[in-house]
Amino acid sequence: MDIQEVLQWTDEQVFVKTEKHLDSLQRCILEEVWQGEKYPKIAKKCNRSEDHIKQVARKLWKLLSEILEEDIKQSNVRSILETKALSNIYNNNGSQIVGYINSHINICGEKRQDAEEAKQRSPNPPDSPQNKSQSPIIDLTDAPELPYFYDRTSELSTLKQWILQAHTRLITVYGLSGIGKSAIALKLIEQTQTEFDYIIWLSLTNTPTLSTLQTELKQFFGRSPQPPLPTIIDYFRTSRCLVILDDVHNIFSSGQLAGQYLAGYEDYGKFFKQIATSSHQSCLILLSWEKPR
Repeated sequence: MDIQEVLQWTDEQVFVKTEKHLDSLQRCILEEVWQGEKYPKIAKKCNRSEDHIKQVARKLWKLLSEILEEDIKQSNVRSILETKALSNIYNNNGSQIVGYINSHINICGEKRQDAEEAKQRSPNPPDSPQNKSQSPIIDLTDAPELPYFYDRTSELSTLKQWILQAHTRLITVYGLSGIGKSAIALKLIEQTQTEFDYIIWLSLTNTPTLSTLQTELKQFFGRSPQPPLPTIIDYFRTSRCLVILDDVHNIFSSGQLAGQYLAGYEDYGKFFKQIATSSHQSCLILLSWEKPR
């Protein structure tokens, strides 16, 4: 989660208990501490004395400790707030569902029009053998083996609606490790695989460059008897592809703002933007601890 989402959630908790919102100085302290800044620098940025910042911060940590029933201080406020927020943003029939599913599409509201255009450009009409009888080409070599799956009916319905009806091109599923991101993606594949020509799961654990990733994708798409195409977007336009990129947080820089790319990996951001804004009939799902910037 990013700081703005946590600030909004924290402000809501404070308002419920006190009927007052966080003031601008409290929000500034939270945001700067979240980013690892110390009190002297925060004081300079907020144009206050260091003693005043420390006093306001102590009162803020005490208030949050009482509201969230945790011993909150400068050193742990980020981890506690992020965990609490993730654990409560999604609540299904009284049982907590941790995780955050976020759609990054519908730019200018043109998804449905683009989907119709993609159908018209596709070399295989809806009733062709490839779309009706040929089995999809699937590679889940990089996917984890999960022995269990908690009920995520609501989230699955949302994902299927985004992909199959709203024709969403780029989806990010992000949150802390172990909350079920991979499980929901695997269940999604199980329930929608007949809708696609290609399905592949790739992990970024070994931080491949974008060029390496694209080469691997082209080799996978090349398993089809169709002639090879020059770019990934070309495959996304001519076929219905579902690509899951796991462990995306590995291409982010630690100790920086959440979702900031490692040096030399900034082209991933351009690639994701191209997937989101180009006209095609496929979907890319990112699984990550953090939301890409």
